[in-house]
Amino acid sequence: MNAITTCFPSSTALLCLWHANKAVLRYCQPAFTGQQDGLEAWNEFYKHWHLIMRSPDEQTFYKRVEEFGKQYLPDYLQEVGYIKTTWLDPYKEKLVKAWDRSVDEALGAIGEYHCDLDANGSENALAEELGSGLAILEVYEHMVAPGTG
Repeated sequence: MNAITTCFPSSTALLCLWHANKAVLRYCQPAFTGQQDGLEAWNEFYKHWHLIMRSPDEQTFYKRVEEFGKQYLPDYLQEVGYIKTTWLDPYKEKLVKAWDRSVDEALGAIGEYHCDLDANGSENALAEELGSGLAILEVYEHMVAPGTG
């Protein structure tokens, strides 16, 4: 992360939501296994995480985080704490859609691809969607120097 800021000071670095999802799954899901309705409870918990990530604005984000805490505290203290302290507090601007607007504008519908991996792990999803190396360069130039492309 530091190298990006040093080499490209005017750029916006985002975190890969796909990888954040995997980390939340790996850390939080075990708390739901072995209990009655564990799968259903886990799916609801994970759905809340995704709702937070897709918050369209800051007000909605904070409301959803508050609802998340009310729903899962104190029963899932470690899991909620992990999500808040590992992802939301330090990285919300790099993950949550409410702060992700400049990239959505630059990439259009492709803004959902926060990295070069799609949900199934296939590489180059972004390149396939854009169609050519030139298109990728154009998107990059637009992100680094908005209004010049």
